Amino acid sequence: SKANVGTGFWAAVILLIGGLAVANVVYYEAYTVANIVKPLAITALGWLAYLLVFRQTAVKLPRLLEQFDHLIGVMSLMLVLLFWMVMA
Repeated sequence: SKANVGTGFWAAVILLIGGLAVANVVYYEAYTVANIVKPLAITALGWLAYLLVFRQTAVKLPRLLEQFDHLIGVMSLMLVLLFWMVMA
């Protein structure tokens, strides 16, 4: 299912891309064939890797690690609270 993209998103994208283009007008050495092709090739390689490999894989982490993360978070909050009480 595709989410509806609002006009605010497209306005922001146009503003950002336009700003990049205007800012780079004074640096015309950047617009060589090699400097344009290299990022486009890297982006295309990333898309290809996503479509062929990463979209079909699902990483399932064990629940134990998530519970440990919650434990560490609560212990950190308690430590901050204790230090706050001591310093007050």
